[in-house]
Amino acid sequence: MPPKLPYDTNLKKISRKLRNQPTPAEIHFWNSLRKMPFYESTTFNRQKPIGSYIVDFHCHQFQLAIEIDDNN
Repeated sequence: MPPKLPYDTNLKKISRKLRNQPTPAEIHFWNSLRKMPFYESTTFNRQKPIGSYIVDFHCHQFQLAIEIDDNN
């Protein structure tokens, strides 16, 4: 199990709410990501609190954080 990243515990409730209300761009990215061949062997988290931020997508294995800008 990867080590836990420190985060502001107040963000946990907010991140849960954001996971339940994704933007159209986040839905599109998530659906595309799940079709990728590497998806089965990696773990991606949505709306992950890290430090004092909430990133849209996070993959601990690749040390990758992704922010999606939804400008329509």
